[in-house]
Amino acid sequence: MISQVRHHKVTIGFHWLTFALLCVSFASVLARDLFEDKAIRSLLMSVHREIGIVVLVIVALRLLARLKFYVVAVNAELPKSVQKISALVHGILYLLLVAVPFSGWLQSSASGKIISFFGLFNIPSLMAKNKVLKEQFSEVHEALAYGLLVLVGLHILAAFWHYYIRKDRVLQAMLPTRSTENKSS
Repeated sequence: MISQVRHHKVTIGFHWLTFALLCVSFASVLARDLFEDKAIRSLLMSVHREIGIVVLVIVALRLLARLKFYVVAVNAELPKSVQKISALVHGILYLLLVAVPFSGWLQSSASGKIISFFGLFNIPSLMAKNKVLKEQFSEVHEALAYGLLVLVGLHILAAFWHYYIRKDRVLQAMLPTRSTENKSS
């Protein structure tokens, strides 16, 4: 059985913030189909774009936090093959957490859309308006987003596998706690 190891509270916070932002981002873009009102559809798309930019910032901060606080080896007792698969999946998750919002930013830039950051300032466009590139980036963005959705789903299933099947503490290592104590600090 794995000991009472926990991730650093900053790592845990960024993990759950990223998950919440992804939920809002996916919900806002999917909810557009529920409305005919152009203003509501536009607002939901703006929220989707703004959250995407926030995800890019949070992922950069998460990567910096990984360097500062390191990654706690909560799966050290798993077979090496499972550890390698876990590392690969986490690497692909991070890659997609950058690629999905970045491809959306490229898509918005190529379509001539301005991304306002919650009305505070505009995010710079990455290129001039280009209809052909907009269509290509749109397809890439959608494919990557669905890939991210599938991988997040598998990540959640793996967490449940750890908790219910293996009965180890891998899931608990990433769950928020009321305790201010953090054993890995």
